[in-house]
Amino acid sequence: MRNALVLLATLALLPVSVARPFLGIVAVTVYAYLRPQDLAWGVSGYRLTLLLTLATVVGVLFSRVEKPFRWSRLTGMMVLLWFLVAMSYLFADNQALALPAIIDFSKVIGLALLTAALASTQERCRLILWAIVGSLGLLALKGTVWSLAHGGALIGGPGGMIGDNNSLATAFVMMLPLAFVLAKTERSRRLRAIAGATVIMTLAAIVLTYSRGGFLGLLAAILVLWITARRKARGVLILLGLVAGVALVAPAEYYERVSSIGDTDDYDRSIQGRFQAWDVALKATADHPLTGVGYNNFHRVFPRYSKHPPRVTHNSYLQIASECGIPALVAYVGLFLVGIASLHRMRSGARGSPPADEIVAYSKGLEASLLGYMVCAVFLSFAQFDLFYQELALVSCLGRLPAPGRESDTDTESEVDSYDAQPWGRGAYDRNTEAW
Repeated sequence: MRNALVLLATLALLPVSVARPFLGIVAVTVYAYLRPQDLAWGVSGYRLTLLLTLATVVGVLFSRVEKPFRWSRLTGMMVLLWFLVAMSYLFADNQALALPAIIDFSKVIGLALLTAALASTQERCRLILWAIVGSLGLLALKGTVWSLAHGGALIGGPGGMIGDNNSLATAFVMMLPLAFVLAKTERSRRLRAIAGATVIMTLAAIVLTYSRGGFLGLLAAILVLWITARRKARGVLILLGLVAGVALVAPAEYYERVSSIGDTDDYDRSIQGRFQAWDVALKATADHPLTGVGYNNFHRVFPRYSKHPPRVTHNSYLQIASECGIPALVAYVGLFLVGIASLHRMRSGARGSPPADEIVAYSKGLEASLLGYMVCAVFLSFAQFDLFYQELALVSCLGRLPAPGRESDTDTESEVDSYDAQPWGRGAYDRNTEAW
């Protein structure tokens, strides 16, 4: 039954994606993070997300309104990083291993570039945020209920980029600040309640992934939210309440696992393996500083540098440096730094009206989300995580929006789809009445 529903929904969305490319990118976002094809099992082998992406691309190419690409510093740096990763194929120790990984990375960058092109108004950015929060929020709800019903069992990911507990924890860490700002900015009481419930459920889900990297990323995200908050005292009270609530559902095994982060005397096998992998990555980078050993080739060259069993880098920065070279690492870290700088410029230029206050809130949520990812990336080989690049695309989109009183470049286009609102909240969608 679930298989049939997922297939029928996908078939129904294909013509919608062609006719309305922005709705296509919303559907792609939901499929990328909710992974309904994996939850249905019987259609897990079908490339449903890819089909929706291709339909969206076709819709953009034949649209008289939508643009296939919008240039900005961030999109330009994404293209540069993609180029450097793709170039590692020429120098790969095993090109057959590099090619499929490069193709997957190309899809990730393609999703981000499509988002940057299509999320051309504030309302569109908001809908993308809700697609992310809604999809991962449902996974958090499902996982938490299942885990508590099974005595606090570990929550794993459904598949794709979030196929294990650590990657799922990273996705939850990145989503939580977005849900938090939606709970603050939505004008509908019902939507605020949904977003607030998602925050609580996501906190519990992060705990039940038993991910130490997720724990540290969560601390970083919460710290940024508190630092950027206007009312810090109230933020502390809310934080203490949430932490107390989560502490009630956290199993004893979670405290034992988190406490091992600072254990310098008796490292468990996982921590030892990470240090071994980092040592090999540094040696491989020193031998191939400009080109790396080839994307997805770290596991292959591992035996040259260590007698220990081969493993992945367990660090996104060292993953990029060792597999694609130091220039690619500079571009990767530069994306984050340029994104944060753009968010700060956005906040300084967007003041004085309710719609502008929403942009400021979105920027704070995205900043906390991106920083949470960068902390989690210290412990995961996750340089290709699609949510990171899609959030940077949203930063690019929000940065293009004009300050109140100025005209947007999107206002000069010949048509605007009926489901769009104009920049800074002016448009057909009335969020006070939730009517179009």
